[in-house]
Amino acid sequence: MRTALPVKQRTELLTEDELRRMRYADLSDSKPQTFARDIFFFSIYCRGISFTDLAHIKKSDIKGFQLTYTSQVLTPSLITVQWDTSMQEIADRYPSSTVYLFPFIKSEDKVMEAREIGRVRENITKALKQIAVRCNLSVVPSLKMTKDIYLRAI
Repeated sequence: MRTALPVKQRTELLTEDELRRMRYADLSDSKPQTFARDIFFFSIYCRGISFTDLAHIKKSDIKGFQLTYTSQVLTPSLITVQWDTSMQEIADRYPSSTVYLFPFIKSEDKVMEAREIGRVRENITKALKQIAVRCNLSVVPSLKMTKDIYLRAI
């Protein structure tokens, strides 16, 4: 008996022009869309960091011009990324009153933490869909495609 293997789906990515349109679109009338775009590009700048890892970045993980964090998702788990002004500009727009870089996690309870991260991820996904329509993109941007976009750029 032969087992049919599923056809591997090709992941479509945004073109350079679409990334540029998205990056420079005036989204000032929608805070959720501006936030989603910023987190999307921050993820690209961090070499395609997973959303879970992004949510767990601490302010203390940034030393000089390096971001070094322990990945919740990848092995090896210690990741170092060059910290640049684009990343700093995004981080400055979303100050957090907690130890974390971004204001995703507010609770110390692990169950609530997971819910908070899930809620923020859902809101970002929804806003990215709206951005795709607004910017006339051929593909809906997703946080999962940021690693492939980063890899294509290097």
